Amino acid sequence: MNILILNQYALPSGSPGITRHGDLAKVLVKLGHQVTIIASSFDYLTRQQDSNTSEKLNKEIHHGVNFVWLKTTTYQANDGKRVKRK
Repeated sequence: MNILILNQYALPSGSPGITRHGDLAKVLVKLGHQVTIIASSFDYLTRQQDSNTSEKLNKEIHHGVNFVWLKTTTYQANDGKRVKRK
């Protein structure tokens, strides 16, 4: 089964921070599913852009899980800027 997870804060299993969706996806891959997670390249813990993401879209594979990082704007407050793409 192909599974798509959308979560702006999703992180790969084993990363510092909240990895719930990355952990779930890793288990689903072990069960034979193909999983893609789409998330923001903006790190909510450090309030910085991921230094590895210079493009608007970056793809990586972690533990068999396809991650698609979308470059979004930085933000400081809980407002509409959180979902705005660069």
